[in-house]
Amino acid sequence: MTAEPANRKAAEFSILSTAAAISAWAWFYLPVISIFAGLVIPVFFAMLVRRLDIKFGLAALLLMAAAAFAATGKLQAVFMIVLQTGPLGLLLGLLFKNHISPGKSTVLTVALSLAVSLVMMLAGYFFTGKSPLTLSESQRHLFDQERRLLNDMFGPGGTAGEVDPATLKELEKVVSQVEAMWPVIYISSVMIWFMVSAVITLWLTRLAMHRSGHAVPPAIPFSRWRVPWYVIWGIISGLALMLAGDHTGAAGLAVFGKSFLWVTGFCLSVAGLSVFIFYVKRWKVAWPIKVMAFVVMGIYLPLTAGMLVAMGIADSVWNIRRLDPDGRTPEEVEKK
Repeated sequence: MTAEPANRKAAEFSILSTAAAISAWAWFYLPVISIFAGLVIPVFFAMLVRRLDIKFGLAALLLMAAAAFAATGKLQAVFMIVLQTGPLGLLLGLLFKNHISPGKSTVLTVALSLAVSLVMMLAGYFFTGKSPLTLSESQRHLFDQERRLLNDMFGPGGTAGEVDPATLKELEKVVSQVEAMWPVIYISSVMIWFMVSAVITLWLTRLAMHRSGHAVPPAIPFSRWRVPWYVIWGIISGLALMLAGDHTGAAGLAVFGKSFLWVTGFCLSVAGLSVFIFYVKRWKVAWPIKVMAFVVMGIYLPLTAGMLVAMGIADSVWNIRRLDPDGRTPEEVEKK
């Protein structure tokens, strides 16, 4: 190896690993930009893997962990940031290095993000002893405060005006329903956020690769997105876990089952929205009518959600748009 390529590699490694370490410090000390830092840190590892080798990505990850621990002394927090950013960055680097198609890259990225989210929740339970499957004392206290606040505002002599006892009872019932569903809401929200953030990081990595002069496959427009047919197993697994939990009295199984259903429903609703936009683009009507269609969907949101999930299931199983893996229709394939 000549001196010039070696110097270039050393310079690239120094710049990108330093950028990752600085972003990790920002994660800890500047909470207002912690979300952005979590999105961009994997990009630096991916660039190292793509431009140099996976060994350089792993070395940068270890250096970031050491720098973060030296600055904070918080081993648990360092473990969390490494787990959240490291595997994703290394995977993205390998995907772009091996020129994997955008569709497969998205599926693998989302699958990894789901696995990481589950491991992080297990690690959180191991470190703190607080199970995500049950409400903590502070959370129960918060819901009790919500009920007291409702009584103070709408009960006899309430500050916001009295309501009839039946209405007040319904409001308290809503709070109790949210309380009962909170573990499901929390777990599914964490998993969905990890999926969404991983896709955003994938897009940022694609942009960084393109700006750096690397050839990247053309991205698939949102109106051509599809979910693989085996996402249906998310529904089957969720229902099986929920029924097993209810039958055996294992509340944890039921919570995980409901969480899987919510996450799978989110994925299918996104796919259904893609199908809807695909046909709206082909709908030969004036744009105000198309806008009205979206307004009606927003007004009847529960019905819309069910419709989008149904469209997502239909497209994942039968490919109703007849798209190829690159998102092209049969007509576009013939023209090419």
